[in-house]
Amino acid sequence: MTPEFENESIRQLIRGDYRIVYHIINESRIDILTVHNCARLITNTRPFKRKK
Repeated sequence: MTPEFENESIRQLIRGDYRIVYHIINESRIDILTVHNCARLITNTRPFKRKK
C-alpha cells in the first residue's frame, strides 16, 4: 500500500531513482498512475483527484 493514498489497491515500486505508483484494477490489468523521479518532492507533481 502507498501511504499517501490509503488504498490497498494502489501500490508502488522503487527502481533506481524512480518511484512507480500503480493501481491494481484486476488480475490481468494495472494502471500506472505516475513514474516519479525521487530527486523531486512528490508534492511538486500534479495532484490526484480522490474518488469519493
